[in-house]
Amino acid sequence: MKTQAILLIAAAALANVAGAANVANVASPASRTDASAYGQAVPPDSASRIVSLTPQTRFVNVTNGETVTFEKDGQRFTWHVDTYSNVSAFALAAIAPHALHADQVEIYVASDEYYQH
Repeated sequence: MKTQAILLIAAAALANVAGAANVANVASPASRTDASAYGQAVPPDSASRIVSLTPQTRFVNVTNGETVTFEKDGQRFTWHVDTYSNVSAFALAAIAPHALHADQVEIYVASDEYYQH
């Protein structure tokens, strides 16, 4: 009986440790590094505006739910911004093609009433 109690306690302790490890491995929305945390690439004709990036561009303001075409040096890509409510900024480099060289540009995301729950 004593051995069963010890085994049961040990199994419960291992289950708690395993559960804690799984929780630790789940990234919160704000810490996700994949581009899908910020929206998705879409066809260029769906953009509501075009943002031309220059060497002086350090930030771009967008609204959650907005679709924007970013262009720099003849290269373009179109992005539908769809972030989590706790994401108010992210690096453009997280979503831009590497060839666009957008390392120093920050995207600031304003809330849209439609996306607020």
